[in-house]
This record gives sequence, C-alpha cells and structure tokens, in this order.
Amino acid sequence: LYTPTTRLKVYAEASQPFASTGKKVTSLLAGASWESPVFTWKANYASQGILYFPLAGYFAGDRQGPFTEARLRPWKRLEFYGSASRYRSNLERTESLPSLTSMSASGGVQAVLPGNFSAAGGISSVYFNEAAAGVDAITSNNRQLNATLSRALRRHTLHVEAREIRM
Repeated sequence: LYTPTTRLKVYAEASQPFASTGKKVTSLLAGASWESPVFTWKANYASQGILYFPLAGYFAGDRQGPFTEARLRPWKRLEFYGSASRYRSNLERTESLPSLTSMSASGGVQAVLPGNFSAAGGISSVYFNEAAAGVDAITSNNRQLNATLSRALRRHTLHVEAREIRM
C-alpha cells in the first residue's frame, strides 16, 4: 500500500502458488482509490488463479478483469454513483471446466427532497456467458430499473417502489 497523499491510495499484491499440478497462475491484484467528501473513485485489476486464497474461509479466486466504481456527492442531499466490471474465469484453461465471462454495470442517484422525502433511482445490468467444451454456450443478459420514494414517520418509514426486471 502506497499513500502519496491523504486522499490517494495505490495498492498491489501478488502471489505464486505451489501446487503438485503442472499449471500454476500467478495471482495479482492492483488498484488505486481517491477518497474525498465530494468524490470517491476506486479501480482495480484482478488476475486470480484457482489457487488464490487470500483469507481463510473466503474464496475469491479464478477470475480476471477490471473493476471500477465512483461516487459524486456535490451537495449533502444529492449523490450519484456507478460501477462497472468485466471478468472471466478458468484462467488455467482447464478443458474439463466451463469458462465464465461477465460484464456488469450499475448506476443511480439518491436525493433528500423537501418535506423529509427521499428519492432514489437506479439501473443495473449484467451480461453472463458460460461456455464449456462440447456444450452450447449459455448466455444471460439481465437489466433492472428501480425507483423509490420514501418518507420517515416517527419510528416507521413508508415507501413506494417501482421495479422493472428484464431477463
């Protein structure tokens, strides 16, 4: 971890697994982040083989690709956010295992309105593909839109929500 300023952080890690099998993938994760009260941005690139195991009880291995997210809060009562990623698996290219690819993106807005009302809206989409030797590829392209209007009343919150899901 390198922190050249209080707001900027740059980080990286790498590992080379020891395995009895012939194929080994060097795993790495590198990224940067900028954090301020108005703007936050994070981005990383992961290349993690099947033997990547960063923490006991948690498995995040066998994926490769970029990820980024950002948040903009120009005023205390308004916030915009978004994220995107693109990953693929089976980095060892083992023919007996399927290869998975995914692309996802999401974004939205949250606002505090007059009269103690809150509003939020967002969109999220995920494209997923699974391919295996000798089998037709399975593809999924999903999208979700949602909007919420809410208001706190004493110890309760009333809200109205609209959601559209396309699969």
